[in-house]
Amino acid sequence: MNMKKGFFFSMDAFFAILLFTLVIALIYLFSISFNSLQQQYVFADDLLNLVDRVKINDLDLVKYSGIASLNIKDKNVTIIEQVVTYYNQSNFYAINKTLDDLTLKLRGNYKFGLYIGDVLVYGNQSSGVSNLVARSRISIIKRIV
Repeated sequence: MNMKKGFFFSMDAFFAILLFTLVIALIYLFSISFNSLQQQYVFADDLLNLVDRVKINDLDLVKYSGIASLNIKDKNVTIIEQVVTYYNQSNFYAINKTLDDLTLKLRGNYKFGLYIGDVLVYGNQSSGVSNLVARSRISIIKRIV
């Protein structure tokens, strides 16, 4: 009779340990996916800050030879201002050349796109992605002629 009580107690302890391990594993898996989304958010924000705040003349044009080959006249503009200028001229080749040169080392496992209004001017469509992080910024570009 004591053998049966000991057996059921052992089975109960085994299931408790199994349930505890399962809960710990689920918490760990959830925390990994949450950090990944947070990392994508920071990556998107950093990339947006890069194109919004860095001016063409701040870049080492020897390192970014694709941008240097475009012979930009006014280098005292931000990257996004130059991209918008190319967009207004319908020069998608220059947009691709500029942003390809900047993001060559950043691509890794990420895909990204740049929209002006509702028009995708650079990158990939957002269909078929598992995690989509969207960042936006309104830049008012004003030129004194």
